[in-house]
Amino acid sequence: MFAKLGQDPKYRQYIQDGGGVLEALAPRDFKAYVDSEIDRFARILPPLGIQIS
Repeated sequence: MFAKLGQDPKYRQYIQDGGGVLEALAPRDFKAYVDSEIDRFARILPPLGIQIS
């Protein structure tokens, strides 16, 4: 579903207009990206007084 949506020129333009970037990732690569973002925010947020669970 998302792969098809990402090919729609209107949707791609909508994302780009909002400053986003569409990138297709294999499931393993997507999981690695999400895991790295979780780790990054786990380090960044607590010193700012933002608690994550």
